[in-house]
Amino acid sequence: MANRDIKSELMEHTIRLVDQAGGDVERVTIRDIASAAGVGVGLVNYHFGSKEELLHCCARQVVQRQNKQLGRLAGEVQGETAWECLEGLARRYCDLLTERPGLVRMSLLDDLRRGDFADDSIDDTMALFLPLVAAALGEEAAGDDSRMATHLLVHGLQAGFLRSASVRERIGLDFYDREQREQFIRLTLRQIKWRSA
Repeated sequence: MANRDIKSELMEHTIRLVDQAGGDVERVTIRDIASAAGVGVGLVNYHFGSKEELLHCCARQVVQRQNKQLGRLAGEVQGETAWECLEGLARRYCDLLTERPGLVRMSLLDDLRRGDFADDSIDDTMALFLPLVAAALGEEAAGDDSRMATHLLVHGLQAGFLRSASVRERIGLDFYDREQREQFIRLTLRQIKWRSA
């Protein structure tokens, strides 16, 4: 038992249990987590202090992993134009958002609530998009234009995800339906393209 990394194991079991619960973090209990890891409830509290803190740590880890994956995808994205490459990356990013919605939502909301850029996954995501946005806007766009367009794009996609129920109710777009999500991405990119012209 001394060689086990209990903290990491608890996080991995928690992520798996949240996935099994369809992303509903409320359905996962500390007892479920402790049982899956083969440890007592007290050990969960010892390492994390609360279920809430454990979930926040898991959320950060999931989003960090997604950003690493997105970074790899950014290098692989192909298209005839820079705009097509940017659309491909946006599509892959939105796919990642919907894979683990409960934990991703928690991480994004933590970043927004905190407001600074320390250990901020949103800032990391924007850094991944910036080179493709700059390439799509072309040489005539200043660096500030590229940064603003990146900000609008990333926050627009995240808002569509975070407010998916409201978006579905207000404009009839289901962010979890791939076809409708791709339409949302194209419309968002069209706005950026139009504003940059």
